[in-house]
Amino acid sequence: MADLLREAAERLYKDDLSDLRAAREAWTTHSKVEDKTISAREYFSKRAKSRV
Repeated sequence: MADLLREAAERLYKDDLSDLRAAREAWTTHSKVEDKTISAREYFSKRAKSRV
């Protein structure tokens, strides 16, 4: 029964699980190059200024 529920959940949330895995990998990469990263607030601030 547990296997059936697990399989159903995996099928139902297949895309979400894939997105979470991709986000986890991106975060791992991000954390390795901290000296080259900026905060989201800083990024969007610079982006908004460059569009004006």
